[in-house]
Parts: sequence; C-alpha cells; structure tokens
Amino acid sequence: MTFLKRRKPVKGTEEHPRQQEDEQPKDKSRSGPTAINHATFLVGGFLGLFLGLVTSVYVTTLHENDLWFSSIQEVEREISFRTECGLYYSYYKQMLQAPTINQGLKELMYDNQTESRRTINLLKRMNIYQEVFLSILYRILSLQNYLEPVYFYVYTVFGLQALYVISLYMTSWLLSGTWISGVLAAVWYILNRIDTTRVEFTIPLRENWSLPFFALQIMAITYYLRPQLKPFQQRLSLTLIVASTFLFCITWQFNQFILLIQAVALFSLDCLTMVPASKALPCIQKTKNTFSLEVQKLSKRLDHYISFKLFRCFWSGSYNLIIQCSWGHWF
Repeated sequence: MTFLKRRKPVKGTEEHPRQQEDEQPKDKSRSGPTAINHATFLVGGFLGLFLGLVTSVYVTTLHENDLWFSSIQEVEREISFRTECGLYYSYYKQMLQAPTINQGLKELMYDNQTESRRTINLLKRMNIYQEVFLSILYRILSLQNYLEPVYFYVYTVFGLQALYVISLYMTSWLLSGTWISGVLAAVWYILNRIDTTRVEFTIPLRENWSLPFFALQIMAITYYLRPQLKPFQQRLSLTLIVASTFLFCITWQFNQFILLIQAVALFSLDCLTMVPASKALPCIQKTKNTFSLEVQKLSKRLDHYISFKLFRCFWSGSYNLIIQCSWGHWF
C-alpha cells in the first residue's frame, strides 16, 4: 500500500484564510447592532419631533376652542390678553406701529407712559426683548399680507412649546438610555397639562417664553455630563448651554433664582465627586447670569471661594452668616 503524505502547510498560506473566515462572522455581528442602533435612533428622533408638534397643535386647538380666536375681531383678540399679558403685547404692537425700527426702539428705551412721572428703559425693566425681536422679524419677513401680527405672536409662543416637549423627551432619553422613557415623559406632560402649563390662556407671560430654553439647557447639561465625550461633542454641548442660558436669562426676569438653585446642585455634585470637577465648574460658569460681569469674574474661583465660605459658616454655626455668605456671593 502506498501512503500519501500531506505536505506541511507553509506559514502564511493556509492560516491566513482561516483567520479571514474567523473574522467574517465578527464583522457581520458588528454590523448588525450598528444598524439596529441607527434604526432605534431614527425612530426615537421621529417620535420626539412628532410629540413636540402634537403638543403645539394641541395647545393651539385649546386656545382656539376656548376663545374662538379666529372668529372674533382684532380688538377682542387683544382684550383676550389679560392682566400683564396685555401690557407685554402692547409693546410688541407699539414696535410694529412705529415708523421705523430705530424710532420704535427709542420710544421703548425712553418711555414715559408706563410709570407716572418717570422715564424708564422698558428693555431693562420689563424683559421685552422677545417682543422687540418678533416685531423686527415680522417687518423683515414682510408678513403683513400673509399673517396678522397677533397670529405671528401667538404661533411663535405655541411653537416654543414643541421645543419644550422635545427637550424633556431628549433629557429623559439621555438619562435612561431608551426613547421609551422619553415618550412617557412627553405623554405625561401633555396629559397633565393643567399642572404643567397655562400657556393656552396666558400666552405673553415671561415663563412661556423662557421655560422652553431652560428645558433645552437641562438637556444640554445632561448630555455634557456624560462620560467619554469627544472634544467636538463637549464644545457643541457647551455652546448649546451658553446659547440656551442666554436666551433663558433675557426672556424672564426671575432667571437668577432658578440659576442659583441649579448652580448649587452642580456644586453639590462636584463636592460629592459624582461629577468630574472639570465638567461641573464650566457648567456653573455657563449657567450664571450673563449680564453680571462681576459674577463672571468670581466664577473663575467659584469652587475654592464657596468651599471656604461654607466651611467658615458651618464652623461658626451662625445661620445668619450662612445666608449672608450664599446670598452675598450670588447677588
């Protein structure tokens, strides 16, 4: 009998194909979860946009059914803005009726009709930057032949509610890791409308302008505090934090109280080492009042300054000193 001898495989000839065969299933297994993640992201993003639009349309429908807004006259629509809502809307109308934009701004900056025997700057006193911006935008876009001024004003506020719900949706998604919780958060907000918002009958109030930007800021901070972010992602989230905080500050006169609580919460997370100091301190700096230059200078040494003050307050045991330390630093 003759025996056939198998030739020994030469190194690099047969082992290489085997390695390729072993690597092919791994590539297939990697491509599967990636496609699923992309599909999940698209579905979740579409649902977020859909829920935001549903909220905006829902609030608009409630406002229309309550006041028959499209069937009443222009004077009756303006009367529907009760209490200080009518005051805010009057400045928007004043800007539109001014001959030029510069003349309208001058009348607002040197107003002698709002307060008796006093000339005040309404831009600083009343936080009406949004009315000024809308009036200028309405003039630039030349919407006089397509949309009445009151509808442009109302629809803008209702459109911001879509941003509000989308921000809540994304925040819940980032915290839980699944868009299902985002759907639950958005649906809860819509169903509990009576307890969450009053925008359908108090449209020009400052809170209806500012809270959507505040929700956007919380979403940006939540994303920024996530670990293992790339430098581009960190810069993008910080830019969004700065922009949303700025818009939140100029649209509501009570922004400093909310930002104080937010800064204290971030500082507490830093003290408990639950958040890296390299991320907590920039968030505190970005969420401060943009208009206070002195506070911005103090924010560079915020962690050391507050730590020293709180230590001295608690060591002395004086509650008045504690209040003085916290209140004096921030205001």
